[in-house]
Amino acid sequence: MTSRQSRHDATGLSLRGVAFAYKERAPLLMNVTAHAPPGAVCSLIGRSGAGKSTLVRLLAGIDRIESGAIALDGAKVSS
Repeated sequence: MTSRQSRHDATGLSLRGVAFAYKERAPLLMNVTAHAPPGAVCSLIGRSGAGKSTLVRLLAGIDRIESGAIALDGAKVSS
């Protein structure tokens, strides 16, 4: 990991290997990794049932991820 990657990981929103499934259903999100730097404007685009609302629920801490980690400015939101 370079020093530039470390800086990026410490600020903004980071998802690393996030997976989620609703009870007794097939996985909805598998190995999602993304980074949005502070001040970035992002949009979630996808067809119905793709996991957009679920991802927002995970970011808000409403639902718990199965595996991976979500961090905001280096602080774990969910893991």
